[in-house]
Amino acid sequence: MVREGISGSSPPPAARGQLSLIRTAVVALVAAIAGGTVVALTAERTQRSSAGTRTLAAPATAAGPAGASWAAIAKRAARGVVEITVTRTRKFEGVPRGSEIESVFGTGFFIDRRGSIVTNEHVTQGGGTISVQLADGTVTRGALIGADASTDLAVVRIRVDARHLHPLTFGRASTLELGAPVLAIGAPFGYAGSASAGIVSGFGRQIESPNGYLLADAIQTDAAVNHGNSGGPLLDAGGEVVGINAQLANSGVNGNVGVAFAIPIDAGTRRVIRQLSTSGKARHAWLGISGTTLDARLAAALGLARRHGVLITGIAPGSPADRAGLTAGSHLVRVGATSYCAGGDVVAAVDGVKIASESALQNALERYRPGARVELAIVHLDGSQARRSLTLVTQPAKRPAIASAC
Repeated sequence: MVREGISGSSPPPAARGQLSLIRTAVVALVAAIAGGTVVALTAERTQRSSAGTRTLAAPATAAGPAGASWAAIAKRAARGVVEITVTRTRKFEGVPRGSEIESVFGTGFFIDRRGSIVTNEHVTQGGGTISVQLADGTVTRGALIGADASTDLAVVRIRVDARHLHPLTFGRASTLELGAPVLAIGAPFGYAGSASAGIVSGFGRQIESPNGYLLADAIQTDAAVNHGNSGGPLLDAGGEVVGINAQLANSGVNGNVGVAFAIPIDAGTRRVIRQLSTSGKARHAWLGISGTTLDARLAAALGLARRHGVLITGIAPGSPADRAGLTAGSHLVRVGATSYCAGGDVVAAVDGVKIASESALQNALERYRPGARVELAIVHLDGSQARRSLTLVTQPAKRPAIASAC
């Protein structure tokens, strides 16, 4: 079985603003049973491999603000991008000695001169043998140093001569503007060293991680990101990494339709990468709520003077939010074509830092370690204000179901 390592996501109900995750796509399956073993390959993949690596670059006329063409940027950055193949054997239930060989293809890029490579967690998920092909064709074994399903990030390390190591430079996703040019480099459908140019199509998109948590502030792009691009870099016009390609919009078409999403290289992402590189694990502080961004229109419908914050729609039993006595939504309020679970408290600030959205709350909590004591500024439905001190805990390995009373 051959799977290309990029996942798909589908637009949410407007009330949730949330994109669902379709893990990895099955491209094709040609299975032959011999001696009780199932070996799965795709003829298309075999033909492409025998044809060698093809590099597809954007026209040189697509120039960045510094005058450097995409062709020059792609040539320089492609040296630091690798193709990752994870191969594992899975047994068939109820079939004596029956098994299948499954291969997942993805992309990664060097982040230091120790041979550390960043990719997506969903590429490495499930274990197996990791093979890394460098831009010059060198193939070597990779070791998984750490993975974090909550942020869909993983770090793989290889041992090769220093001349093969070309770490890419991290940029700042916060400096991007709508319409800014970007370049994606990766191995779509196994075509290693491919590049596609596009623009930043949107900000603040929410996508779902492999274990059910929300990834805030995803970058939307129309660059041709496809299955196999997972874990590859999204570069700005200066050739710096501003995002990690992760998901496709689930349009019903098994491929890119002009809507793809990348995890931004922001402070939180860098912290997770550092934790995975050094300890192999990432720990996240957890409040235990579900919520929706309070904007001016929703605030007016609820009769609130406060025009920013996160409206709590649900609270996990036994969570810090539950123990602190926070209130979740209890009834539906319709605003335009969207229904909201209203009646809950609004989180307006964390330790004095204003919270304007769900993404802002998530990013604020990422700055704390489990066990940290924080103070929340709360606005009740009647407009009265309160402060609640609570101790954050370690985020559960899998997102628990958080029900509301709506």
